[in-house]
Amino acid sequence: MEAFRGLYDSTNHSLVDDFRPLQPLNERTVQVSHRDFSTEDTGSYVTSSAATISLFTLLSLWASKNV
Repeated sequence: MEAFRGLYDSTNHSLVDDFRPLQPLNERTVQVSHRDFSTEDTGSYVTSSAATISLFTLLSLWASKNV
């Protein structure tokens, strides 16, 4: 997470606390969908997880070199 705190956007503003406030639901319905990974092919899930871990590792290495 520390690596992300050191990132800046194209206008040189830090990317911390970059979220928008909650919005009222009004008449909208919130729907949730859950995947059951126990019965499906999880190959893409494993590949996605490996890619995410690799990305965080590279960001961590990059951040440690730029300190």
